[in-house]
This record gives sequence, C-alpha cells and structure tokens, in this order.
Amino acid sequence: MAQVSVLGLGAMGSTLARVLLERGHEVTVWNRSDSARAAAVVAAGAARAGSPAEAVATSPLVLMCVTDYPAADEVLGAPGVLGALAGRTFVQLSNGDEPQVRDQLARVTAARGRMLAGGILGYPRHIGRPETVIMYAGDAEAFEEHAATLADLAGAQRYSGEDPGPPNAVYVAAFGFYFAALAGFLEAAALAGSRGVPPVEFAAAMPGMAALVLDHIDDAARRIETGDFAGDQATVDVHLVGSSRRQRTMGDAGLQTLMTGAFVEYCRQAAEAGEGGEDIAALFKRIREASAD
Repeated sequence: MAQVSVLGLGAMGSTLARVLLERGHEVTVWNRSDSARAAAVVAAGAARAGSPAEAVATSPLVLMCVTDYPAADEVLGAPGVLGALAGRTFVQLSNGDEPQVRDQLARVTAARGRMLAGGILGYPRHIGRPETVIMYAGDAEAFEEHAATLADLAGAQRYSGEDPGPPNAVYVAAFGFYFAALAGFLEAAALAGSRGVPPVEFAAAMPGMAALVLDHIDDAARRIETGDFAGDQATVDVHLVGSSRRQRTMGDAGLQTLMTGAFVEYCRQAAEAGEGGEDIAALFKRIREASAD
C-alpha cells in the first residue's frame, strides 16, 4: 500500500483517487471546491486535506489533475506548496504544451522535488484498465520508484525518458488523430443514419475499418520514412473521385461535411501538385509543405 495525494477532483482526478482507493492505497485529496465528486471520494475512504500544501506534505507521491498548466501553476503558487514538494515525487497529469511542461519541471526541480509529466490517453472510464496508456517523462528514479503504484492507474503505462519534449509532442499529436477520427465517425454515422441505419448498428461495423486504419497507418509511416509513394494500392486521384462523391452524397442529405471536405481538399492540393498518381500517403507532403512555408 502506498500513500498518494491527489490534487484536483474533477471527472478525471476523482476517478484517479477512487481507483487508487480500490487498489488499497492510502489516499489524501484536495479540491478547490466542496464538490459532490470530492464528497464521494471522501466517503469512499480518502482523507481530505485542508489545503494543497497539507495534501502535498502528507504523501511521498503527489498527483495533480486540474484543467491545465496555468491552473496547476496557481495551485503550486499557493502558500507552502513548493516548500512541501521537497523530496517528493510530483506527477503532473494536467494538459499543457511543451514550454509549459518545461517551465513547471524547472519550478518543481528548483523546489527540490522530482517531477513526472504525464499524459493520459483515455477518459475517466479507462482508468485502472490493463490496456490503458499513461505516458510519463521526467525523473527516471522517481518513475522506477513509483511505477508499481502508477500501474494501478494504467496497466500499459509508458516511460519515455528524462526529456518531456518528444512525449508531449506524441501526446498532443495523438489526440489530434483521435479527434479527427472521432469526427469522421460522427459524420459517417450521420450519413448512415440518413439512410435508416441506427448508430449502434453502424458502430458494430467499425472494428474492421479500425483494423484497416491501423494497417494503413503502418504503411503510411513506412512510405513517409522511405519516400516511397508509389501508387500501387490506390492513388490520390482514386481517393479524390470517391471522397468527392461521398461529399456530394452527404450534401444532398443535408449534412455537414467538414471532415470529408478537408480530406477532399488535401487530395485536390496533391493532385494539383502533380501527385495524383501517388499513394494517398503523399498527402503528408502537402501538410508538411504548409509548415515549411
């Protein structure tokens, strides 16, 4: 059993605390407000600290999960908090960009604390599952010391090294992919629904498509790495024709086509650049070209 403090009891933070309690750990919590979630966690067995400094001082392992890094910085700036971090491991699970992560890492290190910057690849319902991933970067000794406790939150956790930059990029980019895929599904479900297909029935057909996406991701990554964009499977021009037709069908049904339209536009740009005969992974060159400009 480990002693763990959790600061921030929103939907995610309260779930982190609850799962730690369920796994037998001694949990102390602090939240800005006396919310129903906070009350439920205390009722489940957590001790409630009267201040963030008290919560930090109580446990050698401190987890924070608030809205974002600016909100986290406010908590760290509360009286006594930084001083209490000395000799403790601070796991930051709030959302932030690379400069924010680096600034906070320096702040915690200066206070003689050890910090792990974490990125949760999931929703509260995924916490505690063996397949759930939480990515960590930061102090290697701190991760090794607390890995077993942290694994109770995410069985497929990953430590990526001392430098928080690359893991933060992966975390931010991964959710870019996730939300684009989710929005694509919602558009597709609307199209199927316009033809009388219930959303649950349409979703049941998606595992095969998900497997296809994963296969194509591997193929696209290989092509980008090697520069091999040979159109031996299906060319940009083929995708442009098919996706344009799908966009028209959705429009005829009175549906929005923002995600489909974006894909069509990428295909159009590639075709105009003379890449119509190349593999669909060639769209990466159009995206990258904009950043180069």
